Amino acid sequence: MNAGKIKIWSILLISTVVLIFGIIFSIVMSSSYLSPLGSNYAKKELKTLDKLLLSDYSILTKIFSDLTITNEEKLELDRLGLFKYNIGKIKFIIQERDRRTIYSKGSIIINKEKYNSYFISVGKISIDFVAFFKKILFYNINNDCNKYFRNPYVSYQDKIEVYEVGCAFNLNKSMMRIYKGDRYNTSYIISKSIPIAIDNKVVGVIYIASDAKDLEEELGIILISILSPVLFSILLVSIFIFYLQNFLSTKVRSNWINAKNIAHNLKNKTNAIKFYTSKDFDNIKNYKNNIKKINTIIDNLDNFIETTLTTAKYEHYGIAFNTKLNKVDVNEVISLIQDLYVSKNIRIDNKINITDNISYIINAEKNKLIEAISAVIDNSLHWNLANANVEVSIHENKEFIDLMVMDRGPGINDKDKKSVFTKNYSKSGGTGIGLYIAKTILASYGGDLYAVDREGGGLIMVFKLKISKK
Repeated sequence: MNAGKIKIWSILLISTVVLIFGIIFSIVMSSSYLSPLGSNYAKKELKTLDKLLLSDYSILTKIFSDLTITNEEKLELDRLGLFKYNIGKIKFIIQERDRRTIYSKGSIIINKEKYNSYFISVGKISIDFVAFFKKILFYNINNDCNKYFRNPYVSYQDKIEVYEVGCAFNLNKSMMRIYKGDRYNTSYIISKSIPIAIDNKVVGVIYIASDAKDLEEELGIILISILSPVLFSILLVSIFIFYLQNFLSTKVRSNWINAKNIAHNLKNKTNAIKFYTSKDFDNIKNYKNNIKKINTIIDNLDNFIETTLTTAKYEHYGIAFNTKLNKVDVNEVISLIQDLYVSKNIRIDNKINITDNISYIINAEKNKLIEAISAVIDNSLHWNLANANVEVSIHENKEFIDLMVMDRGPGINDKDKKSVFTKNYSKSGGTGIGLYIAKTILASYGGDLYAVDREGGGLIMVFKLKISKK
């Protein structure tokens, strides 16, 4: 794996870790302060109970005043909304110090019909999560009466050894706690203590215990509401990162391949210039002819660089590059190809005599056409036998010029005759882009490029160039 990919994967890993810690922090914060595990849920629940007892408060103070409950008072209690609505296991507690129970009725309500709720499961997991960290980090912190709602680090027991009862006696206000309900067929127990005061002095507490399913369900709804957009955003960010990584890799690879092709074309031209500049001349005529060839190659080199820069500009800005086709003389193209490959084992068998005054014109872009022909010739030179020439044959075929590049290489099977023009396909270990570009260029000129077997072994690559005029 290269350095670029390592950096991208490192960024993705760091981003993922940060997001995971962000989610954990969100759960802790929402479960501890911003959710029903904070004071909001407790205030809402206690306000409902206080409202329920308000109409019967005079009866309750009368019962608590003598610290006993007669059978007649028990019947009277049964008619109160507190018992009628069956809100849980209820105990009447007097005497703050020993917390003596003078009356008890009901049982802890388990909402079995809600057990399969997805929200309850999410809520329970979030409470477990917060309780675990609180037990580790805040185990030595006392459970005081400063907050309405605490999650103490003890399990619920069926006796009055709970924190909120003492707080209700001391503060004269309703309090609430949540306990792990390991002795019951439920996940958590909610306990509520509502003070009964006479002359502003608390004489007893009504203590109610029930399961925490409503709490867990509400907490699950809140957490899913909080986390769903976060998780969805993480998914979108991950998809974007993978897309960006793939896009950049493709762009880099494409630019690298284009750079190699450009360098290869430049090398062909500079090699030709070196060949002509290294020659010795017997007379001024040969010298002038040599200079003319060098100037032709240099002009083509300038045009090639200009075309390459223009194409790169349009590709960089994502604009379609519509090349205006010009009238190109096939004879000039063949002559330049001869000059470019003068130092290679190439023989041109021209059925169209380039010394004639007849010009065969096609609609094309000269530099692109030379690039396409060069790509095919370079491919043939790679596969050709060392002691054989790559032969280029040109002749007229009705409305077309057939330019055939023939080698004595190993040839290819019928399947590969189509595959070699596919982008990124290569059997030589090359870029797999040259023949693809060549065929694309020919197709844009209304021509074609295809492969056929050569008699005696080897391959023929056929350019079909549509004649515009002679």
